[in-house]
Amino acid sequence: RTEKLYELAENGSLAACGVLLVDLVLGNGSHLDPAQELVQSVESLKNTYGVSAEIVAVVVGTELDPQDIHSQINILENGGITVFRSNSEAAYYAAMLVAPDCRKHYLKEV
Repeated sequence: RTEKLYELAENGSLAACGVLLVDLVLGNGSHLDPAQELVQSVESLKNTYGVSAEIVAVVVGTELDPQDIHSQINILENGGITVFRSNSEAAYYAAMLVAPDCRKHYLKEV
């Protein structure tokens, strides 16, 4: 994920991006501290490339994963990243940030 974000920032693709929606997957085979890696990457992108997109993350995992899910969520939130546990909720939120009219549709469904 980090390499792809840097690639997009370097070629200017993130310059007009209002929201960056990412999945943070916990479990065996995943990064040992993916939240910290993401927060550091976002901070670097902001400082180096001026990326100003709102960052929205979906944390996919359980209490049984080797990474402490609550700690991972806290790291993200303390890093200024909005966290959801559901892809659909995160997608609705991201859509509302870039197209406020989506709020009307979302409120009808809730």
